Amino acid sequence: MSGGHMELPDPKPPTEKDQDILDKVKEKFVEQSKTNPSEFKAILVITLIVNYVHSEVYLFKVYTGGSTYSHLKVFDTTLDEGTKLEKFQLNKTLDDKLEFF
Repeated sequence: MSGGHMELPDPKPPTEKDQDILDKVKEKFVEQSKTNPSEFKAILVITLIVNYVHSEVYLFKVYTGGSTYSHLKVFDTTLDEGTKLEKFQLNKTLDDKLEFF
């Protein structure tokens, strides 16, 4: 990590496991974003493994219906916390780059 920027792997199409992880945070996303997406489908995902905290960080580009997309940062840990919605960004487009936030 140099200059505050993290080098990320390229986004990839999500697997079924990725969508399962995303589905675990849908209720929290709806509650915190005060939205009710007609869709909640992972379009792209970046996965980062954080060994020292025994977790994975997922950055998702999520199709939320119509022409709307959101970016979500999700932590999935083998420890007691389980799967947790960390942050999200609304009003994204299909063309917006998926980046660490």
